This record gives sequence, C-alpha cells and structure tokens, in this order.
Amino acid sequence: FDVVEMSLTRAKATTAVGATSDGANPRKFYGKSATSEHAAKAHRTRKRVAQELLSTEESYIVSLRMVCKHFQKPLLRAAESSRPILSHRDVNLVFSNIKSIRDLNVNFYMDLRKKIENYTINTKLGKVLLDFVPYFKMYTKYVEHTESKETREIMKMLDANTPTSMFKRFHSESCAALNCLPLPALLITPIQRIPRYKLLVTEYLKNTARSHPDYQDLVKALEKIEETAKYMNESIKKAENRAKIIQISDLFSQDPGFVSPSRSFERDGILFKKSRKEDIRYRFFLFNDILAYAKETKDGYVLHRRIPIDSSFMIRPVNDKTAEPNSFQIMNSVKSFQVYSSNAGEKEKWIKSFSAVTKRVPTRSNKKSSKHNQRAVLQFKKLEYCQIQKMKNGNPCRRKFGLFTKRHNCKKCGSMCCASCSPYHVYIYEGAPTKERVCTMCIRPLMELKSNRKLYKERHLPTDVRVATQQIRSKSVPEATGQQSHFSCYEEGVHGTIHILLIGARDLYMKHRTPDPYVIFSRSGLELCKSMVARKSESPVWNQNFKFYVEDLQDPMLAEVSFNEGNSYLTYLILVDVNR
Repeated sequence: FDVVEMSLTRAKATTAVGATSDGANPRKFYGKSATSEHAAKAHRTRKRVAQELLSTEESYIVSLRMVCKHFQKPLLRAAESSRPILSHRDVNLVFSNIKSIRDLNVNFYMDLRKKIENYTINTKLGKVLLDFVPYFKMYTKYVEHTESKETREIMKMLDANTPTSMFKRFHSESCAALNCLPLPALLITPIQRIPRYKLLVTEYLKNTARSHPDYQDLVKALEKIEETAKYMNESIKKAENRAKIIQISDLFSQDPGFVSPSRSFERDGILFKKSRKEDIRYRFFLFNDILAYAKETKDGYVLHRRIPIDSSFMIRPVNDKTAEPNSFQIMNSVKSFQVYSSNAGEKEKWIKSFSAVTKRVPTRSNKKSSKHNQRAVLQFKKLEYCQIQKMKNGNPCRRKFGLFTKRHNCKKCGSMCCASCSPYHVYIYEGAPTKERVCTMCIRPLMELKSNRKLYKERHLPTDVRVATQQIRSKSVPEATGQQSHFSCYEEGVHGTIHILLIGARDLYMKHRTPDPYVIFSRSGLELCKSMVARKSESPVWNQNFKFYVEDLQDPMLAEVSFNEGNSYLTYLILVDVNR
C-alpha cells in the first residue's frame, strides 16, 4: 500500500435546534415521538463520535509510521551490518507484523475520511466498518509476539536500572530526536486500538435510531469487533498460559512433558502426602486435564507421578479424627492417596481448584468409563488381604491392604501381595534385561538361574514350608492331581484354584503409535492382578502362569487387554476348569 500524507479537515458548522447543517430533519429517523431538540442532540453526538474516530485514527497511523520508519527500519538495517544493535530475530519479535497493521489502517482511514469529511445525517459508516473489521484479526499475531516472554526480556534492556547497551543508547537518541513517547508506549498502541474501536462504535450506535439505514450494519460491525476483541483476549490468555507451563517445565531436571496445545495451568503448591514410613513433601501441579506431583532436589524437581483428571477423579474428605488436620483424599484411576496442607486456607483453595477442574470434565456413560470409575472408587477394596499366605519366616500373612499397605504384583505368578511378601527383585528368565519383583513362593525356583545366584544369600530366602503347606491345604481343599497350588491356606467358602496360562495376542492396533499391551484379570468387577507389559508390540507374547482362589463356581474370570494409558482394546471371557 502507498502511505500518503494525511490531514484531517474539520468542518465547522453551526447546527440550529431541530435542524442540521445540511438542512435535513433529524426527526425523520427518530420518529414523531422524539422532540426536535432530542433528535438534533443525537445527530450532533453521532457526528462528534465520527470525527473522534477519524482524528484518533489519524494520530494512531502517525505513531505507527513513526515506529516503522524511525525504529524498525534502522534496527533491521543494523541487524544486517557487522555491528547489529539487535539480531534479525529479535527485531521481528519486537515489531512483529506492525507494517501490515499500518498499511491496513491507512486504507481504513482513507475510506473513513471520504465518509466523515462531508458528514450528514444520511452518512453510513457501518459498511466501511464491516469491510475492514474481519482483517483486524491480524492484530492477534502482534499481541502474541508483544506479550511473549522473549519480547519482554528484550524490552527490559530499556529499563532505567539496566546497564547501558547499544539498543538502550539507540532508543534514547531516537526518542530525543523525535520528541516522542518511549518505544514500549508506542508499541502498546495497537493493543489498545481494538478496545477503542469498540467504545466508539458502541457510543455511535447508541445515538443511532433503529430506523436509520445504517443501524443494522453498525450492529453487525459491533458484533464482529467484540468477537475480535474476545479472540485477542483469549489469544493473550493462551500465550500467557503457554509461557507459564514452559516456565514450570524449566523447574524440572528432565522434561516432564507438560506442554500440550489444549492444556491450561490451574494451580500449584506444596502438599504433604501420607506414606507408611513418613509423610513426604511434594509440590503439586494442577492442570485442566492432569494432576502431577514432584519432589525437589538440588538439580531441580523430579516428577513422581502424573494422574489423569477424568470421570473417576474425585476429592473425598477424611473423617478420621486421628488423621492430620486439613487432610483430604485424592481418588483416581491410577493411584489414590491422602494428602494434607499446611493450613485450612490452603486446603480450601485446593478444594475449590479441584472442584472447578472436575466440573469441566465431560461426563461419559459408556461401560468403559463406568469401569474405570469403579476401579478408582474401589481402589482400596479390590482385594482386602494379601494373597501370599507364607512370609519369609513361614508364618501366614494376614495383612490387610489399605492406605498405608500398598499392593504389589509378583511378576512370576501374578499374585497380588504386600511388600513383606514380595521383597525380592530378580531376573524372571535367563538373559532378562531388568529385574522384577517376585513373591516368597516364587523366589526359590528363580534362584536356580545363573544370573540370580549371587543376588541373595540363603539366610535372606524364605524357609522351605512345603510340608506345612500340604498339611494346611489338605484340610481345606482336595489335592489337585499333578499340580501344586500357589496358595498355602484358604478361607472358608473357597472351592479351589483356577490356573490360567496367558500365551499372547495378535494384530493389536493403535491409530497413532505401536501399543504397549498388558492384560488385567478381574472378577465380580474387582481387579485381581496384571500381566507384564509387552513393549511396542502389536502381537505380544507373555507366556505367564496365573493362579487364583475360586469362591463362586458360577463367577466368570474376565481378562481385558489394555494399553499402557489404560485404554481398553478388547475383552474376553476366559472359561477355565476349576481344580476341585
């Protein structure tokens, strides 16, 4: 666009009461019920607002031209020289698309001037506004760059208490020569312009009669300006939110993976997590879709766990009088636990933040959602007691699972047991890449592997209790021919054990990546145990044996193939004979 010299010719006219300078009668548009004085006053107000719109637009374009000509252009020229004041990238960050904004507003000003210089009661400004308002969305890019963290760091170089730099010296000399406002004040004028349009058009529309031919166009123009202003505000909030999440990610020693296009930050703070040995101080980070908590180290924060905020996420009060003050439970589909804050006010803020986030979670009524919700609610009721009935010393384990007694899975037999009954970490097979947790009933056969022989000494292994086991079992259930039960004692009502050999699966498919499948065994809606995770495999092979109590012969065992995010793939009912 050609930038032309602009000057505003203000028409001086005297308007008599009941008439306008062009001789038109204002009551034509304001109805017979309106007095001549009221109609004339409304017309004068519209003309004043129109002239203010034109004059402020002229001043605005003058400031844009000044920024482009005396600041942006010299800095770009210097960036290509041997002594750059700012780098080419920094100049583009600071000024963004201000040239395009200048050219757009020059054309907008020219069309406005044609209408307002010869202003009459029949003048229509709505059509001009409708033609240009859609292009005002280009201001969004400018706002995002201006409000970014990088731009703010560059502009801090101009602060009075910062050391003198080439950019600061150039800025001082330019402002003194032009006798103008500082560069930060000039750069903020485009951000303030859209709200100014909204105020002026609103005032203009308020004094326009509904019967005026320009009324409908003005209404549409004002709606579009409001949409543009809302869009810009949302863009600013998104940019600030994105900067906040990046700032949080920088606190961690390793990338926690918090940055996501749809993720927004809600709250962070210190909470104390209840544990069996001692309470642990964590910093919790609440987002709109996840809750994460991390521990502080000298190298930065280390992420401990990420919890999805879905339909199964909920906050429960703690009614135990012996619990710490300001305590509450965080129930979810991954790991439920109890936390407490340092004071009652902090607790209330967390409860309100959790409530606001969970209200925005979409409600799902399908079976998969209800199943995950059931798993979260019954987090501490899946199995009440440890399945391993022999500890290291040979005594039966009667430990009940709860808030401070964590469940563990033996990676050899799949049993769910407590930490005391699964204290060993060994290789499951010869040549295995990593050690796995196993229970006291599986450790002795695995110690025969060459890679495990030096891991534990004889005194660390459980006592041989096969004879005692057979005596106890013979009193409870008949012996199964050719098979040896994993369990050593039974409660009343147990009919026997079920033996499952999990071999593998074929042609599992995920749309965006290769799955990490595993199998969940459940009965009566309660999860019993999980298999090992087959990493990056569409046709996994597990080859694992599982044994469980059977209390009801009519109750089927459910095996569900799932991916590592908990996304269910398919479900089978496994029919297996029960050992009697």
